[in-house]
Amino acid sequence: MILIDRLAGLIPFWLIIPFVVKLSSCLTLPIEIEGDVAKKNRAIERDQVALIVNYLNKGLPHTALKELRPTLIEKPHHFDLNNLMGITQLALKNPEKAGRYFLRAAEIKPSVSVLLNLSSAYLQAKKNVKAIRLLKKLINSKEFTKYLYPERVYHNLGLAFEGMENDTEAEKYYLIATSENPVFYQTLMKLARFYRHKNPLKSLEYLEKSQMTCTHCWDPIYLLSQTLYRRNKAEEAEKYLLKFLEQKNISEANRSKALKQLSIVQSFQPRRQRLKKY
Repeated sequence: MILIDRLAGLIPFWLIIPFVVKLSSCLTLPIEIEGDVAKKNRAIERDQVALIVNYLNKGLPHTALKELRPTLIEKPHHFDLNNLMGITQLALKNPEKAGRYFLRAAEIKPSVSVLLNLSSAYLQAKKNVKAIRLLKKLINSKEFTKYLYPERVYHNLGLAFEGMENDTEAEKYYLIATSENPVFYQTLMKLARFYRHKNPLKSLEYLEKSQMTCTHCWDPIYLLSQTLYRRNKAEEAEKYLLKFLEQKNISEANRSKALKQLSIVQSFQPRRQRLKKY
């Protein structure tokens, strides 16, 4: 679960990534000093950025790339466009190129957000040592004290240490992340997986916290139900699945997965009256 600074769930692939691309204040100017042409140009820029973000939110990085290429040729020194190109390249699993765009964005406007994104490129490229150096330097910077989402930086540090098989340091930084934000879903899920074999009861605790934090998310429900029925607690697993299925806002894909999992769980208890049939 590598963290990139933009909207949660921006790009759906194996890293759970809460991508938060901070749209820069350079996109707006005080109205009183803008002429009609300047205002029109700013509006066009905002529309271009919004369109690209929309493609990424829909899981269409190839389409975002098509839109970004000509736009970046016209505006090679645009902070947000370089940052978005980096995110797009990460979505296309091209971390080396992503890193170059994040570095270019950082040269235009140094910020915690874009350096966090750069650390994600290093992590995807398995350059864990580079990521650790960057993130520790970031934590010690003055800018970090003003950053609104420090848990994201600590989360990536945890990932980097886990990638180096240093579980002690990984656990330390994951726990710091949750101390900064006790309802930070990405780290809660990471800790649930981290403890799955080391401490199953603690893993269950974090799965329950993850489920409460994101009630429509499938991953915590799946792992909860799977863990419980394997521990001969099929009835508890069934209750979680039924509660999940009662929700109106879950996707059809997740509803289908939940129904399939429910049939598996219920097959473990043929001699007792099931709570509900679907």
